[in-house]
Amino acid sequence: MRPLAISAFVIAVLLASLAYLQLSNRQSPAPPRIPAVSSCKEPKPGIKRIRGRVGSNNDYSIYRFDVPTEVTISREGWAMWDMPAPPLYSLTLTHGNSRSYLVISWGGETTFGADPPPIDPVLAPPGYFEKHKVLNDSGKQIGEESWGDRNNGERWRRVHLVGLLNARYGSQRDKEVASYGSVHEQDAALFDQIINSVCTEE
Repeated sequence: MRPLAISAFVIAVLLASLAYLQLSNRQSPAPPRIPAVSSCKEPKPGIKRIRGRVGSNNDYSIYRFDVPTEVTISREGWAMWDMPAPPLYSLTLTHGNSRSYLVISWGGETTFGADPPPIDPVLAPPGYFEKHKVLNDSGKQIGEESWGDRNNGERWRRVHLVGLLNARYGSQRDKEVASYGSVHEQDAALFDQIINSVCTEE
């Protein structure tokens, strides 16, 4: 083998090894997590606080969320069912011209603990996936959340809290249930900020 060919071969092997090491050391993205859910504090400037309603008496839910003022509530209201089930009150949040949205809903589900987890791992989209508990500031589990990165610049998230609260990403171009509403990273970052702001107010 000629010296030039040997040099080219050695360089190719070194480049392949470096590429392999870089890929193998690549860490999974850090999933967003709801901090311990505690009592609401005064909202910061530029933030509006939203709340939903539950039950037949149209009472306000204990859960509140802080939303940047530039985020729009594009849809709000009750959904009623023909079957014997509690009504569902939901808010759909959008931002600018994005086709992605965040839906936060109150009611329409059974109490936490009787429900299946927010997402079945078997049905999760391809890519990184993680599920964990949501705790209150006393360390008691009050819910669970699932999050994933589809390795294509899109992410999805599902949150379910006791008290009949659910939150999820969505996209107008991806409406199938099995997709779990993946959205682009920049939209996910904004929606995560809103979801992670959840607090309680009796």
